[in-house]
Amino acid sequence: MVGAFIVINANVYLDDVLTRKSRTLTNIEDEIICEEELDRENMQPLYESTLKFLDVFETGPDANYCKFHYNQDGSFRYCEYNYMDEYDSDKFEIDRLPWVKDRFQLSDAEYNYYLTAELYPHGLV
Repeated sequence: MVGAFIVINANVYLDDVLTRKSRTLTNIEDEIICEEELDRENMQPLYESTLKFLDVFETGPDANYCKFHYNQDGSFRYCEYNYMDEYDSDKFEIDRLPWVKDRFQLSDAEYNYYLTAELYPHGLV
């Protein structure tokens, strides 16, 4: 537990050889907020593989959901809006993110969390 969040550490083995290390951050309802892969040598995040999710859940994902992608340095790359809908999906660059903030009614701290690939939500914990 980290604040109100759960961190799940995973190691994947193939024939007794470690092939992948990752961490997943979920909320108390077990909904995935962030997934990151770790370098097996130095345990540092591989930011270009990090994904963050922003969904509205009731009985499942609402019709509005986002998946965030990041550059190798951890900076924001782009956001996929309605990524599960092949007909009504969209790709947002940084200039359209204020719309996401308004649509999901994010606080400044929540909005800033999605601007970087950091696993832990500083200011939200």
